[in-house]
Amino acid sequence: MLFANMGVPIVCVAVPIMLIALLPIALVESIVYCRFLRRPFKDAFWGALVANLWSTLVGVPFVWLLVLVVQLCIGGGSAWGMETSRQRLEAVTLQAAWLIPYRDDLPWMIPAASLALLLPFYLASVAVEFAALAARWPTLARRKIIASVVVANALSYLGLGCYYGIELWSRLG
Repeated sequence: MLFANMGVPIVCVAVPIMLIALLPIALVESIVYCRFLRRPFKDAFWGALVANLWSTLVGVPFVWLLVLVVQLCIGGGSAWGMETSRQRLEAVTLQAAWLIPYRDDLPWMIPAASLALLLPFYLASVAVEFAALAARWPTLARRKIIASVVVANALSYLGLGCYYGIELWSRLG
């Protein structure tokens, strides 16, 4: 176990889960695009799929890297302790990008940190998917595209939040 005390880069957990969920997410988001943007289902589905590939493989890792830099700048690269509720909360929020290897606590910390990172990942997904869909559908009003991307991603991230919430609940129970 040469790397046993290396920690857990949450991007290595989040991206594979997002890739596994890619087809259901594209399906949900394509329904939003059909309704809000009046796109044919096939066009909406392929648009959602391609946009989500971009956000999953480029946007999320980029924002994770930014969050990691902030974590390291605030001293989050070393253990702060897990004795109090406040320390545990700080460990899964302020140190969420790269979890410190608190060996006994990692099973619940991974889904908790994943939940904490959903907001910055959501914002990255909205930005990247808006850009991808605006390029795909240049004749549509940008305000309609951004509104539909915000709604579509809210639904997708609600699903991811439920998944991580259930994971956290099961590991705490």
